[in-house]
Amino acid sequence: MDTVEGVRFVADPLQKQPDGPLVIMDRPWETELLYYQSLHYDPNQSKYVLEYTLAGGDKERAAERAQLPSTVCRAVSQDGLVWTKPSLGLVDYQGSTDNNLVPSGQEYVPPRAANLGPSLSHDFDKARFRRYDLQNDGPVNTDHLFVTAVKRSFVNQCTDASSHPYRVGSWPMEKRGNEYLVLTDTAILYLGVGMDRYHSTEKITLHVEDKSTGNLYYFFRPGAPNYPPHDAPYDNMHMTRRCLGVMWTGDGLNWQRRLVAVPDENDAPGTEFYYITAIADRRETTLSRPAMDLENHWNKAAVEGLGINVGTLTIYDAKANRIWPELVYASDLLHWHRLAERHPLIPNGSPESFGYGLIKIASAYHVFNSQWWFPYQAINTLHQDYIGLAKMRSLDELRETYPNYAELPGFSSWKQYWQRCKSMRYYTGIGRCKSGRVCHAEPVEEKGTLTTVPIVLSGDTLLLNAIVPPAGSLQVEVLDEEGRPLPGFQRGDCKSIEGDSLSFDVAWEKEPLSRLQGKTVHLRFLLDSAKLYSFQLR
Repeated sequence: MDTVEGVRFVADPLQKQPDGPLVIMDRPWETELLYYQSLHYDPNQSKYVLEYTLAGGDKERAAERAQLPSTVCRAVSQDGLVWTKPSLGLVDYQGSTDNNLVPSGQEYVPPRAANLGPSLSHDFDKARFRRYDLQNDGPVNTDHLFVTAVKRSFVNQCTDASSHPYRVGSWPMEKRGNEYLVLTDTAILYLGVGMDRYHSTEKITLHVEDKSTGNLYYFFRPGAPNYPPHDAPYDNMHMTRRCLGVMWTGDGLNWQRRLVAVPDENDAPGTEFYYITAIADRRETTLSRPAMDLENHWNKAAVEGLGINVGTLTIYDAKANRIWPELVYASDLLHWHRLAERHPLIPNGSPESFGYGLIKIASAYHVFNSQWWFPYQAINTLHQDYIGLAKMRSLDELRETYPNYAELPGFSSWKQYWQRCKSMRYYTGIGRCKSGRVCHAEPVEEKGTLTTVPIVLSGDTLLLNAIVPPAGSLQVEVLDEEGRPLPGFQRGDCKSIEGDSLSFDVAWEKEPLSRLQGKTVHLRFLLDSAKLYSFQLR
């Protein structure tokens, strides 16, 4: 917005629907950690379809998991609230096909538009790597440009010796058939601790394609020195505070980087930032470049970067050992801002509830029946309990390896803590809202105004996603480039708007908006006890 007077921006918490996990571990082949993989609506079945992965779990069951014929399962629902596990009859598990296991290679993959090239994939045995040569190789094809993961990259699975120099660090590459052209002389990111913006404490946490400019953004986690009182000795990175940085490029050859966000004085001691997402429509992300899925980054999104984009900042309270998402926004995908009132976009829940210790929201939402559905991961105990469950074979091993865990929140004895670790479960949930309603503008008191930056009127219809109570009002003025109200488009000319709608059609008494099509104007929104979520020119 160009000017904001007497208005605040407020996040709307998503509603957990259902208020519980979609599926739980209740079949012999299922593991303690059930991860969300995909969600779609199947019109042939008239059902929603969820696929989830059996991703590790109790260390004592490691040999059993290694024998699983598949690690993907399917559940279905008619309303998105009650989910059942169909007998698919596709995979033999211990002599029976009466299960919901999905064969390898038959997992759901969102379809790509016919006008787009197919998604790219790797052949680990045929992959060959060499440095890019501008003279001989010609321009970089940015549709096939990607960055390798700084941790657990696909390069480590490639068999040819040419892959060896690129197994350490994160490298920009262009895929040409089975040949990978490495675009820089040195890695652009390394695994490790450091506030030099060249190190990350984990994988690349978010890859964003800006469809309006073609720029590619890769978000990562630098680590700042963890001065008291922020130190949490039971955290696996307790000597650093996780922050967020970004590196970006338009051609893969030239890179820029900056720090994105650090905890501040308004955060609780021990606060760290786990990762950031750009909230994107799943349909837009499936229209991304063919190279989008070439590496296993935590989150991926394709957005129009020239407007306001909202996202989630995942907060990690290392003192409490709990994680949740908070709404953020940016106008350029670089400068992300937090709201004045910082509330979880999806609240964790009470102790022992399915989402008490962690809520990790997916980077893209699904559009179903004028709603946005946000899949998320949840755990019922504390974040660090994963180590005891999935990494340790016995209580003695846990106590000897991590004696500092005696300082974890809620610890009363090693026996009690071991039982808590064994009870840890990963679940998938869904947070919902009406389309576009993750954040709104409202008057601080009763009245306020918002004025946009100059925009070119590209359509003849102005639609508002808004709530206007009977005692309130919402009017729109159209201003010229100097900020003067245009005759026929002043506040008194705007027809009244009342009620709750995702698409109020704004009209003026004497003049149609089409008269201004192609002109550069400002839009001024005058709010009286109203909530404005978004506007759209069409």
